[in-house]
Amino acid sequence: MSNGQVKVTPLGMILSVLMIVGLIGLGVYMVAGKSGLSGLLGKKESSTEQKGTEQKGSEKKGGGVAERETKSSGGTATLASVRAAGVWRVAMEPEAPPMNFVEGGSRKGFDYEMAEAIARKIGASRTEVVEADYDELPDLLRKGQVDAVMGGYVADPGVAKVDWSNGYLDFGLCLIVKQGSAIREVKHLAGRKVGIYTDEAAQEWLEANVAGAEITQYEGTGWFRHLDAGDVEAIVYDYPFAVEEIKEFPRLKIVKLNLNAAAYSVGLPSGNADYLDAVNSAIASVTGAPGFDSIVKRYFKSEQVQVQALPQGSKTYTVKPGDTLSGIAQAQLGDMKAWPRIWDLNKSRLANPHLIEVGFQLLMP
Repeated sequence: MSNGQVKVTPLGMILSVLMIVGLIGLGVYMVAGKSGLSGLLGKKESSTEQKGTEQKGSEKKGGGVAERETKSSGGTATLASVRAAGVWRVAMEPEAPPMNFVEGGSRKGFDYEMAEAIARKIGASRTEVVEADYDELPDLLRKGQVDAVMGGYVADPGVAKVDWSNGYLDFGLCLIVKQGSAIREVKHLAGRKVGIYTDEAAQEWLEANVAGAEITQYEGTGWFRHLDAGDVEAIVYDYPFAVEEIKEFPRLKIVKLNLNAAAYSVGLPSGNADYLDAVNSAIASVTGAPGFDSIVKRYFKSEQVQVQALPQGSKTYTVKPGDTLSGIAQAQLGDMKAWPRIWDLNKSRLANPHLIEVGFQLLMP
């Protein structure tokens, strides 16, 4: 200190400037807020909250599917929610031809085509397939992650919180043997080695209808390989899936059809009467339309069905182009509603009423 005046050193000047700048910055922050400071510094806001808002907006713009999934976690679908979203989310087993599969980059399959048709009938513009293992599909429905379940399900009251639609495809177990086998009838299975999938329905049917059969259960497609190799003498399996899986084994033939009677159904969240009614109405409309025959034939016609010819002297009718069972019933029996009588006589030789082919001989009442 000299002559009563303060001497300012270079270091003191620097500290003073830094203090002033700091005080100005703090003031700006308090007045403008964090976003104002970011703007002053030329930074774009990128907080988690804003990202979430932007994502939600883009999902909604794209159709609202992801937004609906978020909102419905733990809830269940209704007819109103399906129509509002415009998308029918259906759970299916992955790579399960001929029901659901991807080929050449496009989704195909009987269940997929049925889902698309049903969706339009109930007021949705498109279908979204959600894939998971077979046993996991009902749980996706209960959690509200899908709107329906399809994929080889027969109506089962034992599945909790699921209501089942009317059947959309009638089918039955079929008998498969190696070409040239003496086994042609159910009675021929007595005391024989029979392979089945791990399926309670096939097990129960064999135990109820065949005396002394030696039953072996297989996973995957093993039972076809074991029949081809001679480890078992026959296999009993659901016809719709047998049609696809037998293709790898040209020596195997389907010799008996509809050993039992069942139908595949759509699983829906329980307690939605209007939703169930709408799906049942859609199924009736789709399966009753003329084009349904072509869908069934596209996926379930098999060149490996080899049924026995009818005995000589049987009353028969040879199928002509354009024939249907109802049309034949009208022409031959005078009542188109009498077609089930024809079907009952031929269901051990014909996989499905929609699979009649030109030249096939029908046994007539």
